[in-house]
Amino acid sequence: MELTVAGQTWSFLYSLLLGMGLGLFYDVFRILRIALPHRTIAVAIEDIFYWTSAAFLTFFFFFYTDGGRIRIYL
Repeated sequence: MELTVAGQTWSFLYSLLLGMGLGLFYDVFRILRIALPHRTIAVAIEDIFYWTSAAFLTFFFFFYTDGGRIRIYL
């Protein structure tokens, strides 16, 4: 696989979109916490769900965009 500047640029822009999407996904949980106050254990479960989902999405993003190689600009 040839590494081009255009390919790096697109990968970088896609990583920005992924970051914005993960931020919006977390904001959903934050809004729920404000609207419906709940116990500490429920907050912990939400956080574990979020971080697990974010880890899988990030892993598959790296795997799909660059064959699993981690680049500093991503």
